[in-house]
Amino acid sequence: MDASSVVQLEPGKRARIGELLQLLYLEAAQDVDEVGHIKTFLHSIVADLPRGHTHCGTEVANCLTPRERNILRLMSCGQSNKRIARELQIAAETVKSHIKNIFVKLAVQSRAHAVSRASLLKLI
Repeated sequence: MDASSVVQLEPGKRARIGELLQLLYLEAAQDVDEVGHIKTFLHSIVADLPRGHTHCGTEVANCLTPRERNILRLMSCGQSNKRIARELQIAAETVKSHIKNIFVKLAVQSRAHAVSRASLLKLI
C-alpha cells in the first residue's frame, strides 16, 4: 500500500493506521537514534499524500456542498450544532449529519481539525 492509498481508506481504517504509526513512533522514541529515522519515514509518507483531494478524487472545494461549506463557516465561529440548526432553520440532527460528511470529505475527526483543514484549504 502506498501513501496515497491511505487517503482512500474509510475513516476507521485511517484512524487505525494513525494509531499504529503513533505506537511505532512512541516505541522508537525510547531509542534516541531511532527517532530521527522514524520522523524521516513518517515525513516521507505525509509528503507523498495528495494535497487538497478527498476520497472522491476531486478537489475538496468542489466536493463540499454549499450547505456543508456554510455549516463549516458557522463551525469556525464556534457555534454549536443547536445554534447552527437554529440559524439555518434545520434540525440539529441534520447539522450533525452534515458535519459527519464534512469530516469524511476533509479526512478529519474533530471540529477543530475540520476548521483548521478548511482554513488551510482556503474554504473559510
